[in-house]
Amino acid sequence: MAISEPPRPQSGRAEPPPPQQGQTGAERGPHASDLEREIASDKSLPKKILSAANPKLFFGLVKDYPPGIKQFLWLCLAILYIPWLIAMLFAWPVIMILKGLGFVLFEIWWFFTGWFWKKLGAEGKPSREKRRQIDADRKAKIEGIRAERYE
Repeated sequence: MAISEPPRPQSGRAEPPPPQQGQTGAERGPHASDLEREIASDKSLPKKILSAANPKLFFGLVKDYPPGIKQFLWLCLAILYIPWLIAMLFAWPVIMILKGLGFVLFEIWWFFTGWFWKKLGAEGKPSREKRRQIDADRKAKIEGIRAERYE
């Protein structure tokens, strides 16, 4: 026998809907506003940064809070908005420089990896025995250099 929910009192103010019990987050769907979905759909980095600087999104962060707390948070966000814009102004060039640096380092890494395997010969990646032989030859060469230095 199922227990029915007692009737809710009717008042002049809007009450929140009853909690959605028995549903997972995937069944309920994403908890994001239309503006948040629009920003998430932006593909390029400059568009995402411009969206992050949008005051509608910035001040909309506090939309779910009660009125008194919302006003206080709006005041705090209003104080932080100009530094946020300055940070967004510097974020794009810094991110682009870091992306470029990562690309260059990646290319250098693969160039030297290919050069290293080419120097080892055409057999490709050396076997464990071949690597041990390479390490032993290297160690003998270093010891030979050290012995010459101290004679």
